[in-house]
Amino acid sequence: MNASMTVRRTRPSLLSSLESIVKDCKAWLNAESQTFTAICGEDKEVYTHMDVLKANAALLIVLIIVGVAGSL
Repeated sequence: MNASMTVRRTRPSLLSSLESIVKDCKAWLNAESQTFTAICGEDKEVYTHMDVLKANAALLIVLIIVGVAGSL
């Protein structure tokens, strides 16, 4: 009696890969930004990477508004 076994390697599905990427991004966004906390932290305030991105986005918007207002 000949018995054969086939082993197939399956690639992770696109959905599971995407879920993993989203999970990693959420973890990174909620992690402490040590540099920003050291520069701006007072009374043991802790800033996350999301806080840093929000601050940078606000600064970018202000600079765009100033640039547009300066060109008028």
